[in-house]
Amino acid sequence: MTYADDRINEKRIINEIAEKVAQTMGWEVQTDSQPLSDQGIIRKDEKSLYFRLDWRDKTRLEISGGFNGCAQYLPYHDKREKTEITVSRDKPIEKIVKDIQGRLLPGYEKMLAYALEMKAKDNEFTAKKQADLEEIAGLVKGATIQDEKVWSYKPHLTCKHWLDGDWELTTTLTKEKLKAVLAIINEQSL
Repeated sequence: MTYADDRINEKRIINEIAEKVAQTMGWEVQTDSQPLSDQGIIRKDEKSLYFRLDWRDKTRLEISGGFNGCAQYLPYHDKREKTEITVSRDKPIEKIVKDIQGRLLPGYEKMLAYALEMKAKDNEFTAKKQADLEEIAGLVKGATIQDEKVWSYKPHLTCKHWLDGDWELTTTLTKEKLKAVLAIINEQSL
């Protein structure tokens, strides 16, 4: 048997197991868009599970939860729940499903919910920041937004948005205009 034949056979085994697990759990099989992929994927709503043969021991099946682009929102490693298990690939499907439901899903669902919540908060912050940038840009004729900054050449200024919501203003003014701006700043500081 060639390497390619081995890969095709492994992919067939993985897909058969994934399809049977999906059917038993009431999930859907997802087609992997990667033609040379070595995994099977099943999903339900926001949840997705990936099936692979362990590269060190092809009699073992690795099953891991997917985070659909939200992995960067997970807590540090020491605060994570279990999101991957390994089982014998020869184990009956009902027992594999039981292992998934008992050993994998509780931690995985908790971590997925956390990641989705953090992503939603990040999206909310990003939308608010964009709205703030657009509001400030609207106050200056001919201003553009780039790299979290509002830029203008006439008048020459840069307004940078910081993470805490504060702003940094850099501008070029005549001495008289600078005095007027500083007077307003001093009045607001009182």
